[in-house]
Amino acid sequence: MAGSTWGIRAWMALCRHLQPRRAALAGLREAWGKPGTHDGLFASRYFDLTQGAHAAHEVDETTWRDLEWPQVFAHLDTTLTTMGCQVLYARLRRPLEDADVLAARHATAARLRDDVLLRESIQLALRRFGRATGQEVASYLRAALPPPSRGLRLLQAWALASIAAIVWILAFGGPGWLLAPILGANLFIAMANLGNVHRQTETLGAC
Repeated sequence: MAGSTWGIRAWMALCRHLQPRRAALAGLREAWGKPGTHDGLFASRYFDLTQGAHAAHEVDETTWRDLEWPQVFAHLDTTLTTMGCQVLYARLRRPLEDADVLAARHATAARLRDDVLLRESIQLALRRFGRATGQEVASYLRAALPPPSRGLRLLQAWALASIAAIVWILAFGGPGWLLAPILGANLFIAMANLGNVHRQTETLGAC
């Protein structure tokens, strides 16, 4: 009886594990071969950061819009990640003239088109990233580092003073009422920097 119960539980756990995968595969198969539906947000980020590195082979902004390439890009953008979207955008803005590289890319595309198992396994892996993360990976890898904050040393000194004050209060019987302003000030500093910290941790997670 116990063995039967364990078997049922194992089967139910396996079904729960496989169900999201089946749903994801169904969605990928439904979208395969259809035009993109994304809004193009953050699409140009990587291109903007590397613009000018291949200036002779870049489509300028005026030509890009006059030829209605934004609409072409939106039609082609079936990427699963923001990073893939940014690479696709950059490739369209930089037409490639190397016949060997073009042939290699075409061969890769043909392989992914024909080998369904390989393509879907890659799609499932990429799908875990989603398009909600990784928008600023290009910035972290390509953009110049921001200058140090003017208040950085003051914040460091405050952090050390806070730690010393808390240790003094807890270990040596200092006035407990000091904890309230210390914790309040630290909470204010943390909330003021929450957005920037969240963007950085999200980007590092995507990396």
